[in-house]
Amino acid sequence: MVSERFDQMAKQLGDRIAVVDGLQRITWRDLARRKASFALFLRSQLHLRAGDVVAAFLPNCWECIAGFLAAAEIGAVWMPVNTEWRGSEIEWLTSRVPVSSVLTFAELREPWLGLGDRLPPGRVISVDDLVPREAEPPSRAERFTDHPLMYYLTSG
Repeated sequence: MVSERFDQMAKQLGDRIAVVDGLQRITWRDLARRKASFALFLRSQLHLRAGDVVAAFLPNCWECIAGFLAAAEIGAVWMPVNTEWRGSEIEWLTSRVPVSSVLTFAELREPWLGLGDRLPPGRVISVDDLVPREAEPPSRAERFTDHPLMYYLTSG
């Protein structure tokens, strides 16, 4: 539903600005292209499926928006994680939530490495390496009603 609504908006608003990230101005059309590229990567390279949890260890940035939309596209569960968290918090989190993959920036990867069986190093992906490329939109996944769209952690 989120993905379908986004696609409608991207078609309607095309070249209008959707996201301002620092000096970058990203149009709805370009954000849709980036979402499709991320979704293709999540499916074809990470083999994520409906219900798999993707931890977003990202600041407020366009990559976070495109990642969320891509996760919604394939039915994965998006889980934003505070980028101030370090080893003990991440160990606590991964002992409670079955994280399938992590999207982050290269400079933020370190706390996620070394989790052993909980999260192999190849599942910690630097979005710096995910240069959006032209991609056919992935086939639309079936509607998902038996799992959440997002896990959102709070301090309380």
